[in-house]
Amino acid sequence: MSDFPPMLALVAGIGAIAGVGGVPGVVVVMALTMITTSWRLRLAHAMDGKPRDRARAVRKLVMAFNMIRKAVQG
Repeated sequence: MSDFPPMLALVAGIGAIAGVGGVPGVVVVMALTMITTSWRLRLAHAMDGKPRDRARAVRKLVMAFNMIRKAVQG
């Protein structure tokens, strides 16, 4: 990776860490994130507080169980 210019090496490194396959993958992920952020924010602000908090809690539980599963499986 020393052949890359510094900024390109940083972006390629982030893509490799994320497992998306380099610079094109990072660009696609960034574009989709920027597009869907406004939709997610609009949905979150349109929801009542209690269901939104429950949805967040379920998401965090799924993430936690997935992390535990990965730790146990190796």
